[in-house]
Amino acid sequence: MTITVDLPPEVESRVKIQAQKGGLAVSDYLVSLIDDASEVRERLESASFRSFDDILDPIRTGFQASGETEDEIMTFFEEIRDGTSAINPSPARA
Repeated sequence: MTITVDLPPEVESRVKIQAQKGGLAVSDYLVSLIDDASEVRERLESASFRSFDDILDPIRTGFQASGETEDEIMTFFEEIRDGTSAINPSPARA
């Protein structure tokens, strides 16, 4: 399929630079952008039909399987947030 798109000069310039950085022809670079964007859109649309509980279920299962208490898990995330987590996390967290 051939589609003609008029790009503003500043967008055209950025596209050419990014294509060159990636070692791609401009047309190949644009095809990859459009393909990536359409895949993301499809994933977002399919995720929007899932409940929040469904989305979080694998995380809950992982927490339960870790054997850690809720307090230990919260401490872990607080350490991550604060940038104070141990360099060598416990095996349950690895």
